[in-house]
Amino acid sequence: KKDMTVDSVRPLIAKELPGFGELFRTLSMKEIGTAAIMTRATLGVSERQKLICCLPGSAKAVKLALEAILVNELKHLIWELKRY
Repeated sequence: KKDMTVDSVRPLIAKELPGFGELFRTLSMKEIGTAAIMTRATLGVSERQKLICCLPGSAKAVKLALEAILVNELKHLIWELKRY
């Protein structure tokens, strides 16, 4: 009930990158099992070409997202944003 972050941020997202949430849930499954379906991790781009990322509230989940996905792809994401 109290998790409103994604609902609040979604109107700011012009283009969602669903692969982020899918990959995050896949990686989370290895750590927390099927409870991974409850995550609403989201990544997207605003109209002003800014990355918007919503991560779960646990420190372990944030660490997983940063170390396993975002650190590896951040340069590529920024490069893609600057192309247009």
